Amino acid sequence: MGAAGRTYSPEFKLILWILAAQDTPPPTNAFDVDWREFFKLAHRHRVSGLLANLLFDRRGKGELKAHIPPEILSNLAAVQRRSLANEMAGLIEAKNILKLLEDSGLSPVLLKGLALSHAAFGKIGWRNNYDTDILIAPEDITTADKILREANYTRFEPTEKIHDQAWADWRRRRKDAAYRNDKTGSVVELHWRLFDNPAILSGPVSSERTRLLGNIECRTLEAGLNFAYVCCHGSQHAFSRLKWLADVYFLARRKSASKLVALFQTTADPCARAAMAQALALCGNLFGLALDDAVINAGGLKRRNIRIAVWMAEKTLTRGGSREIESLPFGATLKTLSHYLMSVDPHYLAQEAWFDMREKFHGRTTI
Repeated sequence: MGAAGRTYSPEFKLILWILAAQDTPPPTNAFDVDWREFFKLAHRHRVSGLLANLLFDRRGKGELKAHIPPEILSNLAAVQRRSLANEMAGLIEAKNILKLLEDSGLSPVLLKGLALSHAAFGKIGWRNNYDTDILIAPEDITTADKILREANYTRFEPTEKIHDQAWADWRRRRKDAAYRNDKTGSVVELHWRLFDNPAILSGPVSSERTRLLGNIECRTLEAGLNFAYVCCHGSQHAFSRLKWLADVYFLARRKSASKLVALFQTTADPCARAAMAQALALCGNLFGLALDDAVINAGGLKRRNIRIAVWMAEKTLTRGGSREIESLPFGATLKTLSHYLMSVDPHYLAQEAWFDMREKFHGRTTI
């Protein structure tokens, strides 16, 4: 497994080799690349900070200086500093918001973002985080909405101008609402369920108290549920950004084969199991993640629907180079079609079709 023999661009192959973070030789002429395209690809896949940190953390300074031009090293160092500054700012903001919510008697759960920085890397500054995602019990969302708006956050999706019935309808149809800080421009998403399709991971949400990055005492998803959630989140986007796949990869690297098998055995949701299989197969194909037969058999990684979903995801990852896939003709089609491979449950398929029809009606294509 691995990307060495695949017909990817030199820049994409170099990115995959860095993200794999393994003691393997780089691809032939690995550093003889178009560095502008390299940075454009890193930005498109939201892995700039991770790439810079992995290069400086895992590769010898002498090797870097021997292969990478000084101006590129300087650019990577700047990316590393920005990534650290941005995530530190996010850490402070998350801490303040969680305190506001908990002081009002709510029980927020931190999703993705900083929670993944902790679980996958145990370090701050390695992930590119766009927003802060917080899960709130559905019955508490109007209270949380009021708390954020009184704390100088403006709700922009849906807009605050909609009437009460439209706001209630939004909460029934969608999983979250988005807010922007009036001073800093940072974005917070309040979730009341994990996915727009309520059939995905619809069971009780199990969480645990975590000392996050040595700075925040907060609730995050229980480790097994978090792994399933991260896989489902990436799968819903057909893993069209390497950022989402890298999260799975670094989480999976910390788990033994027996623990991965146990995850499949204890995950009741067939859609989640399919997403986990798709994610692990992609990690094997692109990053060379070693998967033994027990994991392959437990997850059904060789099933036809999984193989097709993996193929679709690889196409969304690589089609168009550094261009966003929604800018390409039929760019989001593979992503949408891949959803229907993840489960044969009629309720899941009906919810997925209903969601897609609404998105098409509203012209939403951003992923």
